[in-house]
Amino acid sequence: MRILSLDISTTTIGLAVIDYDDQGMNLVFLDYFKPPKKGSIFKRLSETKEYILGILDKYKPDDVAIEDFILFMAGKSGAKTIVPLAIINRMIGLTVLEVIGKEPHLFNVNSIRAKLKRDDKKRLQKEDMPDRVAEILGIDFPYKTKINKKTKIQERIVENEDMADGIAVGLYFIKTKEK
Repeated sequence: MRILSLDISTTTIGLAVIDYDDQGMNLVFLDYFKPPKKGSIFKRLSETKEYILGILDKYKPDDVAIEDFILFMAGKSGAKTIVPLAIINRMIGLTVLEVIGKEPHLFNVNSIRAKLKRDDKKRLQKEDMPDRVAEILGIDFPYKTKINKKTKIQERIVENEDMADGIAVGLYFIKTKEK
């Protein structure tokens, strides 16, 4: 079976494709996409939809899992954040339904992190996710880097966390489906 899993925000979409069966899991694809910031909302959504259509066509997932948005997080959300996020999230969900003929599975970030945490550890934070998903898959996380223009030092990009969250959504789907 193949799952496309997505961590969707208005700034970065983390994507992962995971093949899985009774024998285990294999990470097939991992990347991120930056939704456009310029142009009308319809042009930005159209460009994002075209990207998602390309991923669906190339990887042909059996299912799609999406980290659903939270309507309110104290000090972190408001209408200016939630409305655009809801629009892009549901547009991608509708695209999935149109292409694969199934609704995407929507999962809450708190449920995902609770399910993936180690038994002996407290709740996972966003910055913990690259190492945790790599541990579950038995891989080294394929960190992407860039050169800092000021220091000339190679640094990990923040999008690694979005890609890891993309993996986490798929792992959550697989782990809950196994039960």
